[in-house]
Amino acid sequence: MALTLLMVSGIVNYLDRGTLTVANPLIRHDMGLTLGQMGVLLSAFSWSYALFQRRSAGSSTESGRASCSAWA
Repeated sequence: MALTLLMVSGIVNYLDRGTLTVANPLIRHDMGLTLGQMGVLLSAFSWSYALFQRRSAGSSTESGRASCSAWA
């Protein structure tokens, strides 16, 4: 069940990123955003990946690879 939820959330995240890229000009126009502000919006996905990869790397180092794999 957990693996299914992770896969579904990954697919939704991928589709969301693709949609934002295609709709970029429309979103910028409707919200009155500059290119820099739109860049910050689109980089939010990268920041979330970076934050959680750091956390998961630390937990796998502390508890060992086998227990971290079982937790995921």
